[in-house]
Parts: sequence; C-alpha cells; structure tokens
Amino acid sequence: MENRFLNKLDNIIVLSVKSKNIDRFLTNLYKLNIDIFKVDVLSYKEVIVEIYEKDYNRVKKLSILNKIDIIGFKGMKKNKNKLKYNKTLIFSIIIGLFVLLFLTNIIFSIEIKHTSSEIREFIKEELNKNGIKRLQFRKSFKELEKIKNNILDNNKDKLEWLEIDRVGTKYIIKLEERKIKNYNIDYKYQDIISNYDAVIKKIVAKSGVKVKEVNEYVNKGDTIISGSIYLNEELKEIVKATGEVYGEVWYKLSVEYPIINDFKEETGNKKSVYSINFFNKSLILFNKNTYKNSYIKKDIILKNNILPISLSKDTIYEQNVISGIYTEAEALLNVRDYANEKMKSMLDDGEYIISDKVLKYSVNSNTIYMDVFYKIYRNITGTKEINIEGSE
Repeated sequence: MENRFLNKLDNIIVLSVKSKNIDRFLTNLYKLNIDIFKVDVLSYKEVIVEIYEKDYNRVKKLSILNKIDIIGFKGMKKNKNKLKYNKTLIFSIIIGLFVLLFLTNIIFSIEIKHTSSEIREFIKEELNKNGIKRLQFRKSFKELEKIKNNILDNNKDKLEWLEIDRVGTKYIIKLEERKIKNYNIDYKYQDIISNYDAVIKKIVAKSGVKVKEVNEYVNKGDTIISGSIYLNEELKEIVKATGEVYGEVWYKLSVEYPIINDFKEETGNKKSVYSINFFNKSLILFNKNTYKNSYIKKDIILKNNILPISLSKDTIYEQNVISGIYTEAEALLNVRDYANEKMKSMLDDGEYIISDKVLKYSVNSNTIYMDVFYKIYRNITGTKEINIEGSE
C-alpha cells in the first residue's frame, strides 16, 4: 500500500458489489490478501470498490451470494480503453495536427518587390540556389540572415541591400539595385556626374573643370567636373574629365530583429516519452506533466521508408531559463546595432555613416520592427559621355 502513487500506472478496475452481508464480503477480500484502493459505501447492501485487475478472478469466486459488476477502470486500463473507444477520433486529431503543422510551415508564395522583371528573375534564381522556393519548409531567422548575406556577398556589383521577410506562409523580398558601377563607364570624352541626390563633401578633380562646390546640393545626374572647357563662354576644348566626388547621401533602412534571447541550463530532471514524428515536427504521446522549458533527445525505434513519419523514444531534459526577453531598451539597442552593421555592409572603403536616427519602431510577435534614417558619407562619382558632335 505504500506504493499507492505508483499504483496509478497499474490496471485497476472499479467494481459494484451488491450483497446481503457487505461486511462479510469485505472481510473475505482482506483474508484473500487482495489490495483495496478505495471503498465507497452506497448502502448497507451495496459498495463500490477498486482493486487490481489481476485480482478480479479471485473476487468473482465470492460472487455466489454476491452480485459483482465491473463499472469502470483506472490507471493504464482506463487509458487503453479510452484509446480503444476513441481511436478514430484520436487518429483524426493526430492527422489534423500534422496537416495543420505541415501547412503552416510551408511557404506558398514568394513576392519580389522590384519594378524590373529582369531583376526579379535574377533574384528568383539566387533564392532558388539558396533553397528558398515555393512549397518548401520555412526557414529560421538565422537561416534567412545567412542566405541574405550569401546573396549579397556573391552579388556586390548588382545589389545594394536585400531583405527577406516572412509574413505567414509568404516571403516578401525587398531589395535595392547597386548602380554605381553601371554608371562608371570609361568614355573617351566624359563629364563626372553625381550618382545620387546629395550634398557634396569632397571633390578631387584630376582633369576637367569643377562646376560645383563643396557643400552644394546636387541632384542625381548633375555634372560636377566638366570635360568641356570654356573661355569667355566659348568652348575651347573637350577632355576626359576624371576625379572622385564624395557626398552626403540619405537612406531609410527597415529592419526586423527577434527580441527573445534565452540561455538555458539543465536542472537534472528528465523523463522518457514516446512521440510520433512527421517531417521536422513531433507529437508527444501521454506527456501529462510537461516541463516549462526543456530540450529533447530522440531515439528512433520505428520509421517508414516511404513516408516521412517515425516513432521515437524521447528523453526530455528540463531546463531553467537564465535570461529571457530583452527589455524594450535592450531590444532597441540591439536592433539599432544590427541596422548599423547592415548599413556598413553596403558601404565600400572610404565610406562611412555620418549619423543615424530612429524614425519609428514597433513590436509584434516577439519581433521588433524599426525604420532608421541614415546620413552616409559616400562615393557619388559617376560618368556621362560627351557627344562631341552635339557639342560642336
């Protein structure tokens, strides 16, 4: 009787006993050394008793003058009966959960936001190379960051920046095309122009004539160093203007960043359970007392070579959370540092961030979204061909 807690795992039956002499019936049970877990006296002729299922046949021998009926089960026997009578429902629920988990983790569409169909097709091919396709499992934040950086590193001459956002079962791709190198064609006769709307900060003219000054605002395409040389408003010579121009340009960068950063350690508590695994999802069976934080080590005991489904015996290790969700101030600092690193990765040697300012931010689903305005010291040098025939 001292192991009554463990008895909950055994097969226990609930009996209704009707007898002219209930006391004699109970006395006989004790004489047979039959464990009784509970006795509910309904009347002097009827009781409800709970015993081990293995003792039932011995109790039946006492039924000559007694009416004994099984009215219920407890322990493993009860669970087995529930499974037996509800197996269709349980199977339907399991299949439904698998289908739901499966569908909510599949990417059904990819939207590339850019006006050029050529660029959209190019990005689509790059995403395919890195495993981002329709009807594939969604990837984690870290995986998306790795893929994004990989695409940027391999296409520095084409892409200024790239963002991969997941909204439900959809990826939204935002990007800016790098156009500097496309402008810097080496013409025989040329002007040096600005590739951006900017405020000029430095002009290094090697040949040609400066027509703009430091701290002067220029629009994209404005001439800064002219290859057309005039004297008294008369064109005297056309040369190939060369040099470099740096200016202050402006960007608005939108970023997102997770605000949960948990460090966990084992408590020493663990337990074994069974689970059904489907793709990268698992359904743990009969896991009543769950740990608040844990990790699982799986041991596959049965699998299907055709379908991606398996049965495993899992060891669940309890963990304590050492750190948790960032405070709002910590999250803002982290996402701002992340945005700055992101902006720095877009810059070439000699270019740097002059200043940054948070325009707005919001928190949704454990993710912080932020828009940051940047002033950037950037090489704005571009070239434009001089048409000699047109000049003459």
